[in-house]
Amino acid sequence: MRACAGQEGEGILRLINLAGSKLLASIGYNPNTQTLIAQFHKGGDFYAYEGVDSGVFISVITDPISHGTAFHEKIRGGGYPYRKVARDEVDRL
Repeated sequence: MRACAGQEGEGILRLINLAGSKLLASIGYNPNTQTLIAQFHKGGDFYAYEGVDSGVFISVITDPISHGTAFHEKIRGGGYPYRKVARDEVDRL
């Protein structure tokens, strides 16, 4: 796990490597902004999903069967607004 401290007044985003996931390379969450960050294996791109409750994030990372399936059902299926973000922007979210 890697912790990224933001600017003063911003939250802390923690990226967790998901070695067992075929879909997700890493995932992170900022509780202050309710922003979930997902990095995908294919292309290595990062996406920010906004308005995600901490309980939803926890349910994805603790899913006993598949992080990818949980992500599809709870995040993509949850209709959260999202956008692609550059790697250098991830640390500021």
